[in-house]
Amino acid sequence: MILLYKFFILTFFALLFAKPINPIGTEKSVLISNSKKKSKNYKYYELDKSGLVFEDLGSFSNDDSLRIKLYIREVIAKEKKEKQKFKVDVSLNGISETVSFKNKSMGKHLLKNRPGWATTDAGIWFLDVKYSDFKNLRINRKSNEKLIIRTVVDKIDRSKLVSRTISTINNQKKYKIDTKSQKSGKLISRYWYKLEQNSDKLKFEVEGPTSIRVFSRISNPSHNSKANDYSLFIKENGLDIGTFSFSSELSSLSNLNETGEKVSKWRTCWINVPKGKHYYTISKGSFFSREDSYYANTQDAIIEDSSNTYIRVKRYDKD
Repeated sequence: MILLYKFFILTFFALLFAKPINPIGTEKSVLISNSKKKSKNYKYYELDKSGLVFEDLGSFSNDDSLRIKLYIREVIAKEKKEKQKFKVDVSLNGISETVSFKNKSMGKHLLKNRPGWATTDAGIWFLDVKYSDFKNLRINRKSNEKLIIRTVVDKIDRSKLVSRTISTINNQKKYKIDTKSQKSGKLISRYWYKLEQNSDKLKFEVEGPTSIRVFSRISNPSHNSKANDYSLFIKENGLDIGTFSFSSELSSLSNLNETGEKVSKWRTCWINVPKGKHYYTISKGSFFSREDSYYANTQDAIIEDSSNTYIRVKRYDKD
């Protein structure tokens, strides 16, 4: 799962520790140091034509939520004064997006043992992922700039946060989903909203800074988990945050209260909400097929989700 996921300069959660991770293979590395604190060195990897691939985030538990933080710098000659721009492709678990940076000035960091060369200020990008969902992270360059990248993993500590469920602004009907507790055997009931048609939309008002967590699950999932792919399209204040893609499986513990209809296990994504009042719109996303021979040499086929999608949104604030 993942997400790709939006960057905010102001992050809301406390992070327990930061750990640099290394790409697979024999990638070239460089050391940089702060011009004022030369005793402190940072290891970066060169982004060449083959890109960088990360497959190991280190030792965490499957339930841990992690933040992968990328520091991306361009290597430039010391005498170069103009501001720089560069972009990279970032792919988490096969879901890609292009990340662009511009107006990057020469930074305070110098390349070790490479006189005459310096780096720009870092372009920073965040990706949040649950440890059990992580498969791989790939970074590819989009142009010929000489880029170096440092990748750090933080564990997100949500233990001191208070959560509460958010209602839609337009009082839409709620549907009760019952889940049997594996520990006590009792039924736990929670209310969800339903996206039935591809044109359906749920709207929420959120006052920041905070973070919201969007829970989702689909109706009548297949016993074949590969057939249970679905996606959500989310906007903030009318602007696209992006499409979040999920793959789930049949839940043996949950069903719709009214009809007994089976549902999938829930999947989730996190969104950081900046300061002020903001409006979020959630609708079904669409998939694009490139494999169906019927559409060879034509535009990609849009695969619409015909199942019902159930949504529940919670906000998380400091205690």
